[in-house]
Amino acid sequence: MDLLDKLVKNPLVYYCIGVAILLWLGRKFFNGPWTPVKNSMVDTTVIITGCNSGIGFKTAEDLLSQGAFVIFACRDEKRANQAIETLPLKSQKRTHFIKLDLSDLNSVNSFAKEFRKLNRPIDILINNAGTFNFEFKLTKDNIESNMQANHFGPMVLTLLLLDLMDKRESRIINVASKGHKFVNEADFKKLISRVNFKGDEFSGHMIYQISKLANIFFTQHIAEICENKYPYIKAACVHPGSILTDIGRNFHWVLKILMTILYPIIWYISKSIAAGAQTTLYLCYEDFNKFSNGEYYKDCRRAEVSDFAKDLETRVRFTKWSYEVLDKALAGKFELPMV
Repeated sequence: MDLLDKLVKNPLVYYCIGVAILLWLGRKFFNGPWTPVKNSMVDTTVIITGCNSGIGFKTAEDLLSQGAFVIFACRDEKRANQAIETLPLKSQKRTHFIKLDLSDLNSVNSFAKEFRKLNRPIDILINNAGTFNFEFKLTKDNIESNMQANHFGPMVLTLLLLDLMDKRESRIINVASKGHKFVNEADFKKLISRVNFKGDEFSGHMIYQISKLANIFFTQHIAEICENKYPYIKAACVHPGSILTDIGRNFHWVLKILMTILYPIIWYISKSIAAGAQTTLYLCYEDFNKFSNGEYYKDCRRAEVSDFAKDLETRVRFTKWSYEVLDKALAGKFELPMV
């Protein structure tokens, strides 16, 4: 009792409690809102790219808990299976792995062919996978690595699967980023002035930001296509928030050291991985009639994109450029369906 009396009378105890409460409230603030809707996903087929870790895995885990059948569209079969094995047994039975490397357009085409063999409609396509390479490098398709993994790969995948989605109310969800707001317009216009990528002119970091703007432009483009040709499909894009995921594996070593030193602060002001999945989940669970076609979401509600991302002329020009790049990259490989 003496010890208890001392603790009760010690102001330091109340100070520590107060600090702990403030830290807890701050963490909740930085995590943002949790999706307010949660509907049954029974008899729903969901494709999620890059879902063996990070927000993709948390998205898959949540949807599986509601009864969804989830396609793990990942590059590494071993890592995907290891992730699946961490799930409850009843969820594991509703998963299926199909190899997908967005940095290889032939792999994207092979994925679409393999999925068709399952004879399943697609209720939700979540283009979640992405990369962040600081150094400029080309893929085997001669496309800059950030642009291919973040834009061209998902673009081709979506176009190849569109006809399988117009069976019932379906959704396309593209994971974008607020990074689109930092695009330098001069660099953007220079990049889309030709179909070849030159490393001596553009950094990987700059093109990464453009690839996030590309996610928004493609969402707007595919939303228009759906309105005109596929009335049972809607598309939207999301900003998941600042999250510590393994996308940082490609960061420059200097930045990795800096992030290690500042990790406690970065962790505190970043969203948890589960919190980062909430806006994507919100769009999965939201009533189809309330799903705003072609819009940008963050923190489980619609948000504004940059003024540059609202420019129709720029988007039309970028879309034309995207198809020109793909025509060059796909020559002799396979053809995209007409949309």
